[in-house]
Amino acid sequence: MNASSGEGVKGSLQTEIAKKQEILNQLPSLKDEGILYAETAELRSYKLRTEISGLEGQIAQLPPENLEAITQAVSLYQFSKCPLHIEHRLANPIE
Repeated sequence: MNASSGEGVKGSLQTEIAKKQEILNQLPSLKDEGILYAETAELRSYKLRTEISGLEGQIAQLPPENLEAITQAVSLYQFSKCPLHIEHRLANPIE
């Protein structure tokens, strides 16, 4: 997955969260106006919160936006700081 597709997925998930949050914010007024029963509003609120939580979980599972920079920094650090450690391990393998 490249960075642009990751950003696109994240953006669409955030849009879905915003839509569900908007509906969630309307529930109290719908209940007060008598359009929804209290039980129905509570059930719908629970369902929306669960869906929002699931979408937030999907966002959390996406790779970080700067993953390429992180991997380059980590790789360069490990090999530039201690190449002798690797050579030592190769010369003295654990039996």
